Amino acid sequence: VITAAGLELLGAGGTFNLNTQNNAITTLAGNTGTVLFQDNTGFAIGTVNTAGLTATTAATLISTGTVTQSAAITTPTLTLTGAAGTFTLNGANNAVTTLDADNTQLAALSFKDDTGFDVAGINSAGAVTLESVGGTVTQSGVIAGTTLSVQGAGGTFNLGTQNNAVTALDADNTSIASVSLQDNSGFDVVGTNATGNVTLSSTGTVTQSGV
Repeated sequence: VITAAGLELLGAGGTFNLNTQNNAITTLAGNTGTVLFQDNTGFAIGTVNTAGLTATTAATLISTGTVTQSAAITTPTLTLTGAAGTFTLNGANNAVTTLDADNTQLAALSFKDDTGFDVAGINSAGAVTLESVGGTVTQSGVIAGTTLSVQGAGGTFNLGTQNNAVTALDADNTSIASVSLQDNSGFDVVGTNATGNVTLSSTGTVTQSGV
């Protein structure tokens, strides 16, 4: 076990497999190749000499606690896992290509990346918030959760290629460019605010509780 206030991971192209023990830190940061890290007490992505976490190959964050951030995560593939873990990763403008969060059922997830990203899958028992200002969010895997919130001025959310499973769609927190969503189990529209098209697809029942 690694117990520390701050953990900094450094080394170009290095591989840090720190997921076999339940570590106990407060803040994680670094600039390296591959990071796998577990801490079920929860932790924050922040500054430990280095600001934020850069993993040039991939990063996997594991926690059954709460993971937050005050600095950005930069990596091609970000994997989030941990039964009933809460990942609040909208406190900085992350830069990832793919978000993979369906390996275990999380409690809740919020994620921000204004460059846009692909969702390889999300499995949440609670709410899911995806934010991208001016970027494009796509999907190659199913999003499962209660309320799916999509937000970010001018963002494009193309979430109609998979049979998602959400209770409600909330897309009126900011003026987005467009949104498409497929969910054949049916869902409620809390509201949408788009300058372009809104496409809703379902073989179930779609209702609305907002404008």
